Amino acid sequence: MNCLGSVVRAFGVLVLSHAAYSTILYIGWLKITEKEFSEPPMSVVLELIVGLFLYMWPALTSPRKSLPVLEDSDENSSEDSEHQYISLCPQVIVSLSGDKFEEKIDDQGLACRPAYEKRECDSDRCEFIGTTHFRCPTCNGENHQEFQKAPLEIKHHLHRKHFLQLVLSDTHFLFVQTRECYCCAEDLEKVFYYCSACDFAINIACVEKPPLLAIDHEKWHEHPLALFPRRTSLSCNVCALVHLSCPIYMCPPCDFVIHQKCISLPRVIRISRHPHRISFTPSFDLGDWSCRVCQRKIDNEYGGYSCIKNGCLYAAHSRCATQSNVWDGIELEGVPEEIEEEVVEPFVRISDGIIQHFLHDHHHLRLDDSTCGDYDENKQCQACVTPIYFGSFYSCMKCDFILHEECANLSRKMHHPIHPHLLNLLGGYENAMKNKDSCSACPSFCTAGFFYKCSEKECKFQLHVQCATISEPLVHESHEHPLFLTSKPDEHRQCCVCRYSTTAYTSETFNCIECDFALCFVCATLPQRVMYKHDKHMLTLSYGKETSTATYWCEVCEGKVNPKERFYTCEELCCVTLHIECLIGKDLYMKPGLSCVYHNRKIGSKRAVKGAASSVDVGNNKRKRVDEKPKKVSAEERTALKAREAARKRVEDKEKSLLGLYNRPF
Repeated sequence: MNCLGSVVRAFGVLVLSHAAYSTILYIGWLKITEKEFSEPPMSVVLELIVGLFLYMWPALTSPRKSLPVLEDSDENSSEDSEHQYISLCPQVIVSLSGDKFEEKIDDQGLACRPAYEKRECDSDRCEFIGTTHFRCPTCNGENHQEFQKAPLEIKHHLHRKHFLQLVLSDTHFLFVQTRECYCCAEDLEKVFYYCSACDFAINIACVEKPPLLAIDHEKWHEHPLALFPRRTSLSCNVCALVHLSCPIYMCPPCDFVIHQKCISLPRVIRISRHPHRISFTPSFDLGDWSCRVCQRKIDNEYGGYSCIKNGCLYAAHSRCATQSNVWDGIELEGVPEEIEEEVVEPFVRISDGIIQHFLHDHHHLRLDDSTCGDYDENKQCQACVTPIYFGSFYSCMKCDFILHEECANLSRKMHHPIHPHLLNLLGGYENAMKNKDSCSACPSFCTAGFFYKCSEKECKFQLHVQCATISEPLVHESHEHPLFLTSKPDEHRQCCVCRYSTTAYTSETFNCIECDFALCFVCATLPQRVMYKHDKHMLTLSYGKETSTATYWCEVCEGKVNPKERFYTCEELCCVTLHIECLIGKDLYMKPGLSCVYHNRKIGSKRAVKGAASSVDVGNNKRKRVDEKPKKVSAEERTALKAREAARKRVEDKEKSLLGLYNRPF
């Protein structure tokens, strides 16, 4: 029954997690459709109810190893000798404030005690801590005198300076972050032992473990290592960090120190940031070494990881190389290196300028050049879902399939810096897609073009080709310094350009190591130059000026353009300015004519201007632009628009006259 209850509770957690994910998607849909929140979707409400019921089901239906009743305790003592539970009766409540626990104080300045109800206890409501301890939330142990009680204060070999007090945490809820146990580095239970003077916390299960005063671990050191119980600022020889949140072992004659949590670090691994295996080295040769994950300096006297290939100078900090977003968790020591698969080209060359691509193998593609031709809005690359303005491209000899020459050469397999598994190149869809088919780096709706998908069966990671091919260091027009992928696992940073925190599968951003600048994948892949059908020049993405006082107007919606924010503009004499969404649409990577199912709603795309897509809501048989709102234009704004149109017409007439002079016969 315990096993079944654990499975049901785990399934309830999954349902609640999916409800939280659906809520994030719904918030994103509200932003995209510019609608106001009215009520939560019924599907999310149902998921919350079902998830909470499944999570609480073991406590409601299972006997939870029912405690022996008081009047039969003598008779059952022999039968339950192997399952004697210990009652937990904490007398102090603590609350997590930031990174430190604080005792809750009542109005009289006294520490709060756990409150209990004046009624008969129900053993089904008892909370079990581990396999041997329980706490009754009804009476806090007052009515369970037949059970042995855990001591309210203890001395522990990892903290001999002060007594540890049994406390109850009031912040131990589902999805609420808590602290780690000092001994095992696992999350703290609801009841644990705590020293308020030193902010020292340890789980009850660790208190019961016999003390491990010395270890013999030849993997890290040739001599036995002794436990050093005092919390002190000593740098670990393995990770080069100073941690006060875990025990340390040391060899005093050799001046060797290692954290308890560093003992389990691997020796040989492969990470997503480097094509070769890297192995642990106790120190680095003389020179200036820097970690290629966090881009910070490496102290040569401490350990880290370096490439096993001769001549390769790749290096990384121990903790950086073993992050969950970099390493797949597999130890490769003693595992022979796999024979590298022969690189398979993405196409077969039929003849000069004619190829057969593996994602369009039923027709041949011919190499063309658009440098001399006029811009055609129907020429759209099927891989990156962006128009073809200039340069070489491959076009199908029998259909309208087109690829940029660069996109035709995309590798069929690749490793990406933000994911530890191998990615395979796949083709896009030709019909409606579900909201799960979104890019894992940016919150775009669907993978309409080519995309890279994780080769692991249970992994849902996938990337647009734009997000997959962008590399570090990134030199971007929005910032003066180069940007790197230095995000830690579960680190959420706000993009300094769009001012949004990403809602994608991963929270990775491009970060500046010289200042606090962060750039999300959406802004990093936004086209810097685009074409507008009413302007023969290329439009450039302007990032605005904080001190600008000029007034700009959007050519499409005729609304004001904030000169302090991003917008597209013509740098020639045309004075054309457009909002980003008015030009390229809500979702840049959705093919015209396709649609996707987003939170049970069908979102479609249609061409609003040349080379740009605009998302529309086609649910309930409606074909109304979601961003279409009646606009009132004042007389002053109408006069300014007319003046601007007149100025642009004068520029066009002047250009035509100049072209006429150039075309006159000499």
